[in-house]
Amino acid sequence: MPWLVLTRAGAERITRIGVTAEVLWMGSDVLSGEEIQQLRSAGRDVTVFVHPVRTAAEVADALVTIREHHPGEVVWIEATVA
Repeated sequence: MPWLVLTRAGAERITRIGVTAEVLWMGSDVLSGEEIQQLRSAGRDVTVFVHPVRTAAEVADALVTIREHHPGEVVWIEATVA
């Protein structure tokens, strides 16, 4: 099941809770190239968009792409409660 990670804090939480079999998608500004490489070296499936994913419109666009790669799967989206 793919996860759309929107923030560094979200990426750190997923790493901390041990999500390893899931697919992580994130905007270009979430983690550094070195951090992404570390996740991949640890066996995590990470896809990084070439642009940030911050606004509702950018999330909607990202979901279109994720659904193309993972049809019929539930996509988890990082969110915070204000």
